[in-house]
Amino acid sequence: MIVGLVYVDGVVKHDGKGVGVRFLVDSGAMYTVLTKSVWEELGLKPMGEVEFVLADGTVIKRAISEALLELPGYGEWHTPWYSARAKTKTCSASSPWRYSA
Repeated sequence: MIVGLVYVDGVVKHDGKGVGVRFLVDSGAMYTVLTKSVWEELGLKPMGEVEFVLADGTVIKRAISEALLELPGYGEWHTPWYSARAKTKTCSASSPWRYSA
């Protein structure tokens, strides 16, 4: 078995705007994390707030919204997003498709 980090380039779209991002793929995630700067550039508005439990047991609350995710070879997918509040260059993606490798 090969273990490693998988990245994919994609475009997040909302309200006629699109931002190119590099995603760290997490096939078990239910939400996709956007950096604060991408969230703001797209003009995403909070549609609610969700509590998340981190690996160390810390509980955090984050605003959630919705946008489109376009991945090369897979087209556009609708996915829930939350803002990471941090200003990093890499976003985290849930898998908009389900498959076994």
